[in-house]
Amino acid sequence: ATVEAIGPGNIVSLRVSFEQVTEVFEALGELRLSAERVAGRAITQVREYLAADYPVAEHLADQLLLPMAIGPGGVFRTGALSAHTRTNVAVIEQFLGRGAVEVEEAAGEALITVRALR
Repeated sequence: ATVEAIGPGNIVSLRVSFEQVTEVFEALGELRLSAERVAGRAITQVREYLAADYPVAEHLADQLLLPMAIGPGGVFRTGALSAHTRTNVAVIEQFLGRGAVEVEEAAGEALITVRALR
């Protein structure tokens, strides 16, 4: 029997929780990709995150920017910035002004300071 679906069929979602942060890692199935390989992709992401020395992973970094900018502000450390995070910084600064988000990068990591909306 054929089953209609909007996606390729499976997903693996892994959550890693600590006192101050919860990270979620997901891998999506693809045609002709075994469930074991999909799971392996998610596990690789978790292992890379746990081996890193920063609390905020790539996909959470870009999501934290806007709530911090319109909320109380704040500071976090993350890995090398993705293009999406850089775009979010630029967009926020279009609305809140240059310097609303300060990024200090060194050795594959970034310290991001977000100033609250005034």
